[in-house]
Formats: sequence, structure tokens, C-alpha cells
Amino acid sequence: RMEEPQVVITPSFSWIKNSLQEISALLFRTEIEEAQQAIRMLKSRCTDFASTLIADASSCQFAQENIESRFAYISQLSNSNLNLLDDKELLASGEYLSSILVAAYLKSKGMKVSLLDSSELIRLGADNKPDMETITTQAKALTELIPATVYVMQSRLCKNAYGEIEYLPKIGADLYALYVATAFQAQELILWFQTKGLYTQYGENVYKEENNYSLTFEEAESFINAGIRLMSPACLA
Repeated sequence: RMEEPQVVITPSFSWIKNSLQEISALLFRTEIEEAQQAIRMLKSRCTDFASTLIADASSCQFAQENIESRFAYISQLSNSNLNLLDDKELLASGEYLSSILVAAYLKSKGMKVSLLDSSELIRLGADNKPDMETITTQAKALTELIPATVYVMQSRLCKNAYGEIEYLPKIGADLYALYVATAFQAQELILWFQTKGLYTQYGENVYKEENNYSLTFEEAESFINAGIRLMSPACLA
């Protein structure tokens, strides 16, 4: 369904996230040489992944240039005494690198893609909550300034009232996606969960796995009220 612009929110790929956590631990232990070696290995893996995934030369170049820029920033962080703010910037690179790879792949499929920085859109006020009126205004301005078929963003990133990068506190990716959908005045929000499957009861002790199953608002509410971790209750508020 590409009649209207789409917004894709990408979490950090697990292999990138795990590598950055390892690099963070090495830097805090001041094992600088080992950390820089781990950074070079992760950069090589990202560039190899992009080359394997993306056949289109222009899209692959887009990926490589953005990966190079992000790793230049990571290397800069590794050459300083890492503090908690720097560590947040380092770990947030997982979302940025993953969104670069997704955006490049979609470009290679002929889509008009714009890569947005979630932290520049989702800003927190002094109360540590998103200012939805301001965010919605900024989202509208962005779509008018940078028209695209698909906007790719990072999951859960924001900036606090001091301009420091944060993961949106105390919420999951589902509620973050709802904030973004509200900001862009989306007509539909689709959440993808990694699960082994949903099972539907067809009689006493008879269950059948459903690989493609849509929940109504009422069904989702019932699941959540029963204590099942489906999504944040705030998504249904």
C-alpha cells in the first residue's frame, strides 16, 4: 500500500547492538586498543552486510557513505574518556546503523526514501514527556521539506530538554511507534512482534497456530488486561 507515504521505524539489529555493548564495556575498562579493534570488525561487518544485501550501486554507495560517517563518529568517541552521555551516543549508533541499512535496501528496490533522525524529531519537555504539538508540527514541516515515499527512522531515540540524546524513558518500541504515528497523522499503525506464533483455541484443549492474525482493539485490550505482554497499555488509552 504505497498510495500514501510510509514511515518505517527500525530498531537496532541484534548483532550490531551486541557489538556496541561489547565496545562500550571495553571503553569503560579503558581497553582502548581492544575497543578500536572491535570497532573495526563491526565496521567491516556492516560494510560487508551492505554489499551483500544491496545490488544497486547507487544505493550501496549511499549505505557505505553513511556507515563511514557513523563510524567516524564512533571512532571519535573511542578516542576520548567515555562518559555516560558519550555511552548513550555510542549505543544509539546501533539504531542509526540499522536504519541506514534498511533505507539503502529500500532505495535499491526503487523506492523514494528519506532517512530521518528520530532524535531531532522526538523532543522531550522539562517534564520528560514528548511535546506532541511541537513534534506534530515538526513532522509536517519535514514531510513538506523532504517529500518521499518512505521515511526511515530509528526506534526509541529522542533528545531531552538539554539537547542530549536519550532512549525515550520507561516505554517500549510500541508506544514510541504510536507517538511517531500520531506525529505524522498516520491512518494506520502496523506493529511487528518477534514471536513463535499466536495460538487460537478451537475447542477444549484444541489449539491451532495462526501465522497471520489481526487483533481487534477489543481483543488486544483483553490480552493486556489478562496480563499478557502484547503492547503498552498506553497504546490503547
